[in-house]
Amino acid sequence: HILLEKFLGFIEKILKLRVYIKLLHQYPAALMQLIDLFSKSDYVAEIITRYPFLLDEFANAKNLFAPYSEAKLDDELRQSLLAIPEDDLANQMECLRDFKLVQLLRVVAADLAATLPLMKVSDHLTFTATVIIRYAKAIAWESLTSEVGYPLNENNERLSMQDFAIIAYGKLGGIELSYDSDLDLVFLHTDVHTGITTDSEKPITNSEFFVRLAQRIIHILSARTRRGVLYEVDTRLRPSGSAGLLVHSLSSFSIYQREKAWTWEQQALVRARLISGSKELEKDFWRLRAEIISRQRDTAKLKADVKLMREKMLSQLEKIPEGKFDIKQSMGGINTIEFMVQFFALNYGHKYMSLYEYTDNIRILEAVAKEKLLPERDAEYLSKVYRTYRRVVHHSSVHKTSVVLDAQQFVQERQFVELMWKQLFEVI
Repeated sequence: HILLEKFLGFIEKILKLRVYIKLLHQYPAALMQLIDLFSKSDYVAEIITRYPFLLDEFANAKNLFAPYSEAKLDDELRQSLLAIPEDDLANQMECLRDFKLVQLLRVVAADLAATLPLMKVSDHLTFTATVIIRYAKAIAWESLTSEVGYPLNENNERLSMQDFAIIAYGKLGGIELSYDSDLDLVFLHTDVHTGITTDSEKPITNSEFFVRLAQRIIHILSARTRRGVLYEVDTRLRPSGSAGLLVHSLSSFSIYQREKAWTWEQQALVRARLISGSKELEKDFWRLRAEIISRQRDTAKLKADVKLMREKMLSQLEKIPEGKFDIKQSMGGINTIEFMVQFFALNYGHKYMSLYEYTDNIRILEAVAKEKLLPERDAEYLSKVYRTYRRVVHHSSVHKTSVVLDAQQFVQERQFVELMWKQLFEVI
């Protein structure tokens, strides 16, 4: 009954779009796939009803159930944007949104068909976001330089787009994006004199140029258009948070990390990676990240700081109703595991490079097992619980269900995670 209601709502929407009625008539297999996806996912039903152009994907089932590699995604988006004039920002923004919707549909279809394991779902969602961010930066750069000219270095040479870096934190940094994740971004630029002006009749300082560039990137990603919002963007992980500058030079960012950063900011650095910028900036950022994570720390102070931050986060959340368990935020959930992983990286990074070689929690946990910082069985079970939780988060998006569950679910998993937390941070 519910499926019929959803499908009739969709048919009503496309009745005037004869090309799609014809497509479904011409491809009976596509119609069956569509009905199957509608029956499995409210999320799919909602986006296809809202954006019927996605029906074009059903004409080629091979593509629908096989999301592209990062290189192929890059090529597809580049070709789509080539058809749009460089000064047509509105249509470039819609192109990015269309592209994301198509990729989301492909990933969801493969996910529901069980042809993509959990880690690959996150990989493809991360690849999609990364490619979109790079092109959003290119669009912003082209439109801004056409207005105010190019920023210059001390030798009066033009800087290139690659002299501006975008650092991914959080789920994007950890290659663990879900269907509705925000993007945690930090913007850096190469070390140049920020007071030098751009080379145009309406010059602005390099400093102002970089701030405007970052603002334009955020606007391209988060403005609501006919096709909706691409991503919510969070920039609060930059030095000094919301009160700090939107864009920093690499050297000022380095000084902040070395001299002023709080423990929680260094925890965040465990999952940070450069996703756009020159090879030099990437090397410098990676070197700085390694330096900060591999510092020898006072274990007792680190434990106190991590525990305090976790308690602060819990206190700021809406009260979880009695008998309920928030799989992301509650003690024993995803965040509890993430904080433990960050503790291992910061506490043992000075001994084991493998703890900061990667930015994703699963591979850091593999390093924890390899270096015998936890019994192998415990580290493997922690990984298994983490993957299980993330699968629930993915499916909550696909089925439009809540991540606040009945407390009777995942009792064994939660108890294990809480026990591990107590062993690390409390005296038993």
